[in-house]
Amino acid sequence: MKLDRGDLAYAAGLLLGGLVLVGLGVPALWADLAPHGDFAQHWFAARTMSLGGDPYDPTSWPRFVATVGGAPATSSYSSPPYVPAALAPFALLRLDDAVAVWTVLGVALAALAVRSLLRTAEVPHPVRLVFGFTLLASQASIAAILQGGFGFFLAAALAFALAWQGTVRQLRAGAAALVLAAQPQAFLFAWWSIIATAWRYREVRVLAVFALAGEALLASLALVPTFWREWAGGTSPLDAVTSSRAVNVLNLFDFVGGDRGPYLAGGLVVLLTLVAIVVSPFGGHPIWVALTFVAAPFLIRSDQVALMVPLAIAVGMAGRTSRRSAVVLAAIGAIVLTPVAAILFGLGLPSGGDPYGAIVALAVFALVAFVRTPPQPA
Repeated sequence: MKLDRGDLAYAAGLLLGGLVLVGLGVPALWADLAPHGDFAQHWFAARTMSLGGDPYDPTSWPRFVATVGGAPATSSYSSPPYVPAALAPFALLRLDDAVAVWTVLGVALAALAVRSLLRTAEVPHPVRLVFGFTLLASQASIAAILQGGFGFFLAAALAFALAWQGTVRQLRAGAAALVLAAQPQAFLFAWWSIIATAWRYREVRVLAVFALAGEALLASLALVPTFWREWAGGTSPLDAVTSSRAVNVLNLFDFVGGDRGPYLAGGLVVLLTLVAIVVSPFGGHPIWVALTFVAAPFLIRSDQVALMVPLAIAVGMAGRTSRRSAVVLAAIGAIVLTPVAAILFGLGLPSGGDPYGAIVALAVFALVAFVRTPPQPA
């Protein structure tokens, strides 16, 4: 694919974002923190499974982790069994090497995916600089680098899925969407929008990928039921939802609303779902992708890297009628994802968690909701 002015602007933004990371000392912090972050949990689980162990056994899991010099945050592994199975290649590497490969690969894939999405969404060329900068310098991106979570991979998967949907690359779009299963509770609305759009425009290959994935999941339930039973028995959805790390509306309203928090959070999710239905009842609008970050029962701050995806699509839609509107929308989004998100994170530190993280997703939802022009299928 030939480079154009938009690609040059995007590359300049990535360079500026990289300079910000260096200026903030993120590379040095990464060397200290990443080997003990979220990725270490997945590496431990993949290594355990590859050696014939059971990462869901609360008695053997801590003993195994001790043999490789780590200490997980929980007594057993919490992600579904297909996650450590998919990460088995990383288990062949030493933890330090695996973390390095994971970080570089995640950033590279996200950069390529966002570039593809910016082209597909026809985001004005100068505005792409903003997205390149935000991809690396946003507060969520810094958290993803330091914690080693799925943030960049989820952003890449979502961006590729939406960039390829409606093109001849339907199989790739469906496969990319399946990567979101790494955080299955987080992307229900995004999946619904992708599937609804595929159904509406008769994208049979996208639907076939989801159908085959469902069959593979059922087959794994039959072939390795022990892992699934132990995972289901040892993972409490309520514990995840109420975790202080969760950037969901429940944590936000629990913090600011006290006992009324759960009712306020539930009411808000219902209200915003109705708004999304009014804006685009058949999916295919970035409001549904933004809603998935508001309504998700559990996300951590690093997962919000993917909030760039609905913002990019919305900016492209706005740019079809007014370049000025696209510039303003992108600028506000970058401010929300970068300094505002960092300030909200800092304000929440005294609480020991991240109670204000959901405000970032709510702000992006509000920005996207104002873009009412329906997207044009390729």
